[in-house]
Amino acid sequence: MIQETNTITTGQEMGSVLDAEIQTMMKSGVHYGHRTSRTHPKMKSLIMGVKNNIEIIDLEVTRTQLERAMQFLKSLPQEAQILFVGTLPAAQSVVRETATALGAPFVIERWLGGLITNFKMISGRIKHLLDLKKKRAAGEFEKYTKKEQQNIAEEIARSERVLGSLECLTHLPDALVVVGVPQHKTAIHEAQLRHIPVIAIVDTDADPTGIDFPIAANDNARSSVAFIVERLAEALRTRPHGEKGA
Repeated sequence: MIQETNTITTGQEMGSVLDAEIQTMMKSGVHYGHRTSRTHPKMKSLIMGVKNNIEIIDLEVTRTQLERAMQFLKSLPQEAQILFVGTLPAAQSVVRETATALGAPFVIERWLGGLITNFKMISGRIKHLLDLKKKRAAGEFEKYTKKEQQNIAEEIARSERVLGSLECLTHLPDALVVVGVPQHKTAIHEAQLRHIPVIAIVDTDADPTGIDFPIAANDNARSSVAFIVERLAEALRTRPHGEKGA
């Protein structure tokens, strides 16, 4: 591995010797880290150089880490529930679109404290929301006054803003996919307390300690996040039917 230097060969210059996947990763900006002043000491070994004071992530390492995470996801049973977490601006739309397509729960606003460590309470709130929506659809609130109906509608709206993306979470998640480690310390800590595996995109300013499947990559560019998250989603979509997991 190349140690930190003042310059690094660009993707265009290396194009003839790189395989297609690495070139796609470079075009997506996966290799761009943060400025050198923000480097976390535990990420230094994954940095292959510096360009204009921006750290360049070793994409061979990223690819190896990504493949390892994908193999883990492929090993999970079909009924496993994967919770996607990404509140960074670059991640929100990617996480929402990907999780929705998979029928998976997700968090793109703030993390709801206790979502994992106090899941029984959160689950109760989700069930209450679903019950209210079911009764509304069945017209059971029509017998109430307009004021009462308005209050119920406002309660449903408030609950949907917080819990709507979690309605399909019927049990504790079997794994978390997290975009951005420093921003989601609480979510990661809760998962660790319940021994739930965490897959995370880890930029050069983050501490990968305790992450089961770290993936060194740019977490500030939508194209980079989309590349990684889509590959993880691909692993979930191609799980063998009937697989019981490791």
